Amino acid sequence: MSNPSNLSKFALSNSHLDKLEQIISIEDRAAKQISSWSVYLQVEHVLLVNSSISEMISKGVEPEEIKNRTLLSYLVFAFGYIPRGKGKAPEHVLPCRISQIELINCIKKLREQYLEISKLDTLNSKLIVGNHPFFGALNRKQWLRFMEIHTNHHLKIINDIEST
Repeated sequence: MSNPSNLSKFALSNSHLDKLEQIISIEDRAAKQISSWSVYLQVEHVLLVNSSISEMISKGVEPEEIKNRTLLSYLVFAFGYIPRGKGKAPEHVLPCRISQIELINCIKKLREQYLEISKLDTLNSKLIVGNHPFFGALNRKQWLRFMEIHTNHHLKIINDIEST
């Protein structure tokens, strides 16, 4: 059974998945002046990142090396904003142009991952479960906040692409 206090943490995440599902229900678009990635590539990247983070949260294993939090992380988390074009995605979360059907399947899988995470009694634990390449060591709750900020970042880019 899901922990009721955790379910509210995933309301926004599921709302994001609803938006991403809506976005991929129409034809892919691109606007090179906005981003080198098309709308579908933006969606794929977000799904890869959130799935990877969800797995890390579920496993809950402290990394061998705990990196210090960076000033950038505190600013990004405080303002809920990632500046465009400042970071480079790690190789394992780079999109590779999967199909619309595969994107839909990834969304379904991510919904299942969110449901599993919502069952965790340790979601509010201070245990570090991974190092972000730019932000340093984060606990489960911080990773959830990062997913929210990162997804919003890409939704804004998608909105700008769709507005051209």
